[in-house]
Amino acid sequence: GKTRAEAAVADPEAFARFRNDPRDAVIPGGESVAHLRHRLLRALNLIATEHHGGRVGAVTHEMLLRVALAEASGNDHLFWERFIPTGSVWTVEVDENDVRQLTVVADVNDTSSK
Repeated sequence: GKTRAEAAVADPEAFARFRNDPRDAVIPGGESVAHLRHRLLRALNLIATEHHGGRVGAVTHEMLLRVALAEASGNDHLFWERFIPTGSVWTVEVDENDVRQLTVVADVNDTSSK
């Protein structure tokens, strides 16, 4: 992977497309956000089915959290506007009736020791 700054320098046009329309953009050499979203929803559906009513822990990367946030809010602008710190902890509820309806319940961004 590359940082945002590195990606902007490496392929400015692709980076601009990705920033302006993340759902339909394709990362050069990678998958589209639409495909990533499909994988995310399929995985959440499987987890919800196999662990009905339970709690499950998962570890993922920033892009999946961004896709989940955009899906939960219905607001693609949150895809980039929300700060997601490295090592943050999020809680996501999956509606039993419709896994596509995600709700980000809380995010605990301060993972530092006090």
